Amino acid sequence: MKYNNKSFCKYTFLSICMLISLFCICLSSCGGDGDSQDNGNDGRNNTTDVAVTGSVSNIERESANISGYVNLNLITISYGECEYGVEIGSNMIKATSLIGRSFSITAKGLIPNHEYKYRTYVKVKDITYYGNYNVFRTKSITNYLEDLDATNISFSSVRLNIVVNNNKMANDSDKEKFRYGWTISSDKDFQKDIDFVYYNPNDTAVRSYVDNQNNLHLWHIIPKLSSETQYYYQAFIELNGNRFYTSTKTFTTQKLPFNIIDSGFVDLGLSCLWYATNLPGYFAWGETSTKSEREYTISNYKYSNPIDRFSRKFYYRHIGDDISGTTYDAARAKLGANSRMPTKAELEELQNNCKMYSITYNNQEGVVIVGKNGSAIFVPSEGYITSNEYSKYVSYEVETMPSGIMLWSSTLRDAEVDKDYRYAWALTVNTNYGETTICKSIDISPRFWGLRIRPVSDK
Repeated sequence: MKYNNKSFCKYTFLSICMLISLFCICLSSCGGDGDSQDNGNDGRNNTTDVAVTGSVSNIERESANISGYVNLNLITISYGECEYGVEIGSNMIKATSLIGRSFSITAKGLIPNHEYKYRTYVKVKDITYYGNYNVFRTKSITNYLEDLDATNISFSSVRLNIVVNNNKMANDSDKEKFRYGWTISSDKDFQKDIDFVYYNPNDTAVRSYVDNQNNLHLWHIIPKLSSETQYYYQAFIELNGNRFYTSTKTFTTQKLPFNIIDSGFVDLGLSCLWYATNLPGYFAWGETSTKSEREYTISNYKYSNPIDRFSRKFYYRHIGDDISGTTYDAARAKLGANSRMPTKAELEELQNNCKMYSITYNNQEGVVIVGKNGSAIFVPSEGYITSNEYSKYVSYEVETMPSGIMLWSSTLRDAEVDKDYRYAWALTVNTNYGETTICKSIDISPRFWGLRIRPVSDK
């Protein structure tokens, strides 16, 4: 058999090519990196990054599991000589061990309903490698609340309402720690006029009941609002000092149904005319000038004298059973002969025959007094002032009642009851009883206390 040289060369070349191809296939199947069998993880060891950020699982209100990955083949030292973990917020949480090339940590003490940025870090000697940032959000607890619309909106108050879903929180280990309430402001950014109201099962200020589906209904009347004003409010649930709000809602108070008169004497349909404002400052009973805060003491009272030079006991001078219209009358001294202090009987007439509403008027809390004829005057909540000059702890202790109203009458307490002439009668209006409740009464006050005076005039 004869061989052709050209054919022999052709067959030899093809055979060599086939052998080279088989060799490449075998080489690739054996693997070029003995470490590749070490991961079993999704091939992330092929990345050029030393630190690879992983995923988040088991996200709860205050915790989450976060995984990461360390590319050991890119590190020239053993993994036991490096530190690795997760950076979350400003905290670095160190992992304790690797499984293959992966690790997992549990981030605790997180804030509910909060977005967190995190990434893997690997420290090798003086160099720290970081993975890319990822984000996650912890679970919310506001889903336990249903914030209902405001109701019973008047010119000075509103009813705010919440429903707490007890069924949703039935298995929540923190359910006994929750606090609920509202925040309300006339500023949409809640930077001013903020009022917080908390629900306390032992406090009747916030009303509650449980319906037949085990939902807890809470509501509260917010008083002392300004008329014709838009307010912003949010319900909240609080846990461990962190407060979580529902979305912001709004309401607008109604227009005043009466006209507040701001100057002069006003006819309220009573036996005398009432001045539209208080006299400026505070007065001790029977004194016609104001003093500094610390001077409203028994020793500084114009009509008191010590029993002896070594005693802290004083007696009061009797300057009249009723000082209305006399030289001891501050209203007459300040406004003239047509003005005077109201008597106890006139304060009782005002209390018993007029309606009172707790409102905010011209940015000041107080009470509007509406007469039988519909006319109205405003009395600011300015309380009283006095000092305890013989306090055990300090030389002077100033006491005030800024949330209420105290107005002097001109009438001294009955001498048969108060033989030392220590007290005079005053109208007291306390607006701090929650909702729209106003506690009003004619009470006695020590004569040296500083109270406000609302002048009257005869018709």
